[in-house]
Amino acid sequence: MAKDQPRFAGLDVAVTVLGVGAALLPIAGFLVREWAFNWGLAEDSVLPLALAASVGLLAWTGFWALILSAPAIVLIVLLVRVAPVISAIQRVLPARLRAIEDATKAKASFEAVRADLEAAADRQERGELSAEEEKEYSAKGKAILKQLDSVDTEIDKLTASSDWKVLTEAPPEARVFARAMSWLDRFPSWPAPLLAVLLAFLEILFLPDWPGPLIAQATLVAMFAAFMWTRQAGGRLSLLAAANTVVTVMLLSALATAVAGRVDGVGVISVSFQQGTGLSDGRYVLLGEADGHMYLNPCGTRTVVVVSNAAIRHYALTPEQPIPHGPSLWDVATAHHQPIIGYRPDC
Repeated sequence: MAKDQPRFAGLDVAVTVLGVGAALLPIAGFLVREWAFNWGLAEDSVLPLALAASVGLLAWTGFWALILSAPAIVLIVLLVRVAPVISAIQRVLPARLRAIEDATKAKASFEAVRADLEAAADRQERGELSAEEEKEYSAKGKAILKQLDSVDTEIDKLTASSDWKVLTEAPPEARVFARAMSWLDRFPSWPAPLLAVLLAFLEILFLPDWPGPLIAQATLVAMFAAFMWTRQAGGRLSLLAAANTVVTVMLLSALATAVAGRVDGVGVISVSFQQGTGLSDGRYVLLGEADGHMYLNPCGTRTVVVVSNAAIRHYALTPEQPIPHGPSLWDVATAHHQPIIGYRPDC
């Protein structure tokens, strides 16, 4: 039955990865807003503020959060595509090497007795070959033919295998990538994880917005886990496993983006209020808009004011400044800087 057949990580898995990622963009955007505002603003509840955005704006915020994990997701798509090819190469390679070795032995055996067989054929034509010698040379010829037949059987079995089919039907880029990774398998395996751990440690130690780099590294761990899961499953990856991997990576990306205070979709505006509102004209960060109200963050503060659209006489977008970065782990440890977590106004 179809449900019992193994599902190879192919185009369907790649489409699932991309489809789940696209469907989760608004959710990722909401989580970025919820977490960033909750950590960066002095408000008891930021749920209405996090929801004060259209689905399109939430998707936009989620998309820019996804940019952080885009390399990891691209690698997931690529690796799950080539994992069956890598597994097939690893299973085919021993059989291929064995067939080549047997063919070499058969050729060597044939070369060793060819001169004797040719001489025996000449003697037989002249009637100089005894019955016992004829039987002996016939046995040698049959042994060589049996050896060659065995090699042919090995080759036929190899080319008829499902692994060989995977290799012949794989896209060219998948074959190239898989062969490169198989070639790397010839080298000692210990330097690669050691180098990866060293690079991850340096990034965690020196990149700004601690603890964001630590969370970002977790996306690479999730990607690597998906790849190893696929390889251990013999190149098979279920759609559920692919979807779970994307969900994990996107949640981690949203978390890292929120920690770094990167909330795309908010903007700095210059506001003039109607008389009697009790609010001062000036620059505010427009955090969201819903139900005829604007959620404004006065520049330089951690508070939020909710203002009716009717109370605003005029507003206009103003140039934004770069969002300030938080300290790195090194700065926290050596200079005793305080981490900056969550939303921070860019004005």
